[in-house]
Amino acid sequence: MKFYLSTIIICIAAILTVNHFIAPVIEFPSWLDFLGVADFPIWFNFLGVIGSAIAVIVIHGLCAHVSHKNQHKINPFSRYFTVTMRQHSFYPKLGVKKFKNLLPDLGLLVKFPKRKILDPKSKEYLYFYLLESCSGERGHFFAIFAGFLIVFIFPLKYFLCFGIPIATVNAVLALMPLIALRYNRFNLQSMYKILESRENQKKNSEANITP
Repeated sequence: MKFYLSTIIICIAAILTVNHFIAPVIEFPSWLDFLGVADFPIWFNFLGVIGSAIAVIVIHGLCAHVSHKNQHKINPFSRYFTVTMRQHSFYPKLGVKKFKNLLPDLGLLVKFPKRKILDPKSKEYLYFYLLESCSGERGHFFAIFAGFLIVFIFPLKYFLCFGIPIATVNAVLALMPLIALRYNRFNLQSMYKILESRENQKKNSEANITP
């Protein structure tokens, strides 16, 4: 959580600084005169940036909530949620091993922490774990795009000052846990399939023994 909070604070400070000190001295082409770049007082700068940040956090939370409430409709082995060996090998190139432990375990909010697999030998537990993983991924995925709706909070001429920068930060912060969830899911799906295979073998053996 510290990583997220510090990143959000630093990005908000950077956007406020650019809007107040840097944007006013940049000479934009005449065809960009329709943009309201830096034509506002400092109080509006704070209102626009902080208001947009709060709005995108609310949107992100709503996406996560709706996805979690409908997780029973998810097929964790569908084409979209299945992680291939090739994908699993690619994610470390994006730095997933370095940043995944910095991410907050939001599963705590629904009393199902995903930092550690508590019962790796339970097929039922692993399936529910997979549902939580897929639900989290779906929530983050929709939050990436829904976050850009904040450009409509203030007049559109300010979208480069408030909406786009804040929504872009949100997209990056949503993409990181999405990648981490998919990276970890490869092992979860493999473990589940192993348990399922053992269970089927046991059933077949018992069926062959039965006269």
